[in-house]
Amino acid sequence: MHTTIRNTLIDNMKCISILYIVFIWHFSNYALGLQPVVSNNVAYQITIGILACFTLLSGFLASDSCVSQHIDILRFYKRRLLRLYPLFFFSCILFYVFKLCTFRQLILSVLFIGPLAGDMPITLWYIDMLFIYIFFTPLLIYFSSGRMRTLIGVSVWGILWGICCFTYDARCWFYWPFYCISFILRRYNTVKKYFNIIFLVCLIFWSIVIIDNKITDEMTLMSYPLSLGVIGIVFVIGKLIDKFQMIREVAFFISIASIIMYLYHRIVFKVIVYLYGGNMPLSFGYVFVMPFFIYLSYKVQKKYINIFTTDSINKLN
Repeated sequence: MHTTIRNTLIDNMKCISILYIVFIWHFSNYALGLQPVVSNNVAYQITIGILACFTLLSGFLASDSCVSQHIDILRFYKRRLLRLYPLFFFSCILFYVFKLCTFRQLILSVLFIGPLAGDMPITLWYIDMLFIYIFFTPLLIYFSSGRMRTLIGVSVWGILWGICCFTYDARCWFYWPFYCISFILRRYNTVKKYFNIIFLVCLIFWSIVIIDNKITDEMTLMSYPLSLGVIGIVFVIGKLIDKFQMIREVAFFISIASIIMYLYHRIVFKVIVYLYGGNMPLSFGYVFVMPFFIYLSYKVQKKYINIFTTDSINKLN
């Protein structure tokens, strides 16, 4: 497989993020021995940061698919929906069948109004939120075409979206700026020069709050610099992975599988736990379940691309 056609750094960062969410944060509910690792405020804030990283990458990829100001909006929506919605819809059905969500949550999610109603299922709430962000993407692209337009546009939409979503679900409000930032980064390469400094400041902030034991288990304004610090760490690890071809190839493989992994991991894990008769040993999970599920997710994603889209795997995003 050839990773040079794609942005390998983004693949690496997606790989790191999905492995943390699926095989550390959520895996703790299905495997023995991980609860002490994730049952603390530091792990909670890291998780917020990882999802912020996902959001940033999602916006970056969305902006990359329509960098021209004169975009075909209908074509953009069609590509985005075709790429994700059928997989999301079927996942919602399975969540209801396996009693991971209520019927009300199912209906609200498939209609994209879960975030506005303030009633979203576990895990799938994030994808539901991304659909709302995708709806605003053409506007973000328009506003990011000029410096003053960018400032005004992001500010106005950020404030309006914040007011709307803070009333119902603070997570939608919280992650919105990370999605917006990606469009500015795509448009202005000069901004990237200052991000290393920003990440360094945020890492120092992390050190201070950890030493002072001020990290909480809540999503607050303090979570913003903490999330930027996490993104910085993921970025650095992603750059290191880029230096090793074998690891980079594995990261590419996992990056392609990441959509299926996120949407269906709870279903697969729940079935395995049922067959096993209880939570699985951590060694069994990492030695057998993890490689099996990653491989299965990759094959399913490739099959989905071949059936439902005409894009090659290198144009997936």
